[in-house]
Amino acid sequence: MDFLQKLIRLTLGKDIKIICLDPRNIPEEGYTDNNINTIYYTGKSFIDFSDLKLENLDLNQILCFFDDHQNSAQRLIQCSEKGIKHIFFNDNYPLNSGSHYSIQHLIDNDLRKNFDLDNQYYYSINIFPQIDLNKRTNILEKIDNYIVFPNIFSSEILLYEGNFFTKGFFDNNDINSINKYNIFYKYKNKYCWNTYLTLKEVHREKSIFLPNKGVHNIYYFLVYMVSNLRHINFIPDNIYLDLSNEYFLKNHNFAVEILLLLYPKSNIINEKICHNDCLTILQDPEPFNLEENVFS
Repeated sequence: MDFLQKLIRLTLGKDIKIICLDPRNIPEEGYTDNNINTIYYTGKSFIDFSDLKLENLDLNQILCFFDDHQNSAQRLIQCSEKGIKHIFFNDNYPLNSGSHYSIQHLIDNDLRKNFDLDNQYYYSINIFPQIDLNKRTNILEKIDNYIVFPNIFSSEILLYEGNFFTKGFFDNNDINSINKYNIFYKYKNKYCWNTYLTLKEVHREKSIFLPNKGVHNIYYFLVYMVSNLRHINFIPDNIYLDLSNEYFLKNHNFAVEILLLLYPKSNIINEKICHNDCLTILQDPEPFNLEENVFS
């Protein structure tokens, strides 16, 4: 992660946001980016990508880079569910090789049993179960573009299952290229089958949930609505209204009318629980002048 993170920062500049996820701590001799746009979830603060919240980011501008040796099909599904289109996988192992299930395995229908959690190689660090192979075609249909990059220099990759040849951009006998790109020549047997793919755009429901939060009169309700909803930068498909809230229950029609004034194309749904795809509104309303912000 250290070298890659430094390379991304130098390539894309100081304003790009980088989120680093690693269950390990950064070693003392490792690289730490002190840029304010770099966020670390490492060591005891680790958050797995599957649990990472991305509500405040532009999903179309996110590139996920995976070098985690986890089930890549599961990562693809997670990206799809989060609405992410751009993905890069290191170690996209070919058929009949590798310690974890790769996208190439998915494409070539690699049926080895060692992708099941109970039958993994002793050195595998994957934590995700194998996908339901009956849904393999549906998963593959999510992929729009798929590009496997050759190595900088061609090489043989020594794996548990044997040696596997990889193509390269440069001839291994080209002394000038070797001198110019020595670090890539030095590690030509370490990094392989780097793969970039994009996912097809799928319409995702955008929903918000208004929980049971002590709304008890018309003034508070209006302040609550305007203060919270003015920060939402999308038109929700659905608005879930928690009718366990006594005010919402007694004044249901009025609450619906106010919401439809704000969002005339949204569906108002009575629901006591928040769905996973909802943006939950929990904040106390910020102090502001109601007449100035609503009625002016």
